[in-house]
Amino acid sequence: MVLKDNIRALQEPGRTGAEVIWGGRIVGIVNSAEHTELEVLALPLRSGHRPRRDAEGGVRFVIRMPGFLEPMNYSPGRYVTALGRYVGIESRSVGSFNVDHPVLEGRQLELWPVDPNRRNTRFSLGVGVRL
Repeated sequence: MVLKDNIRALQEPGRTGAEVIWGGRIVGIVNSAEHTELEVLALPLRSGHRPRRDAEGGVRFVIRMPGFLEPMNYSPGRYVTALGRYVGIESRSVGSFNVDHPVLEGRQLELWPVDPNRRNTRFSLGVGVRL
């Protein structure tokens, strides 16, 4: 079963190891020698797993992807959807506050076009859904 709600990840931390499909708006990016971490403001996903741009943001979460992601492409404000494994919760600062962030080890990542009306993206999450 795929865990689609990252709020449930905070409420049920024992669900680590679950497959997840989460998406939202990028708020930060950090590259290290081993991986890239995207901090994302969660948004509900519409059909095709595309984040709903008109929705209110929810929980912040982290997508940890192997290798290097170009910060100019994965800049704050862009929208992403990731498929991967929920690995736990990390506390991170957001301004003066410490906020719990569910962490997803990404296996597949879709960076959505800047123009939301563009529909020629062909993205498969490997769970029988094609966009």
